[in-house]
Amino acid sequence: MPSVAVLVPSRGVLAPGLIPAALAALRDANVSQYDFFFSHDRPIPDCFNYLVGRALESFHPSHVWILEEDIVPPANSLRRMLNLNLGICAIDYTLKVNKGVSYYRRDDLIEWVATGCVLINAEVFDRVPRPWFRSDQSVEWVYEGSSSQWYTRLGQRDPLDYGGHDIVFGYLARQQGFTLGIVPDMKCEHLNL
Repeated sequence: MPSVAVLVPSRGVLAPGLIPAALAALRDANVSQYDFFFSHDRPIPDCFNYLVGRALESFHPSHVWILEEDIVPPANSLRRMLNLNLGICAIDYTLKVNKGVSYYRRDDLIEWVATGCVLINAEVFDRVPRPWFRSDQSVEWVYEGSSSQWYTRLGQRDPLDYGGHDIVFGYLARQQGFTLGIVPDMKCEHLNL
């Protein structure tokens, strides 16, 4: 039976329906051991690292479920993510960028998923170096002309730039052998708060 730490990074505002939807999803997945962790007014990516650290140290969950403040997950979302049994599994939601989707797929490989609604096996945090989420690096997609192949590598970026923490985290997790996935045919409500 999984134990789930539900992490809600927030600027102090929560989407109406987020907590009731998360509780419904926990019940639907028959998760009896869970706890909620909130972070108010911490910048990205510090809010993610702070919450993961608190949850791992005080609750010792088998999984970490990140729900950003403006996401409302479907009632069966957690069960569907758990059933896929991946290192990192997300549910898509509409973004204003990236062609409207919250993940990037290259061929059959999910390169990264956004952190709006993502379930992460706690083992990922044992193998990905700290800080788990970071904005001072970027992932660069490079085309190797001599072998006609694309590959990724870490690059540097201005640490004051917003976001990118989810892309780097996905890259680092894949480097450690974890698979990223998306629950098919399911979307979260994204309120864009």
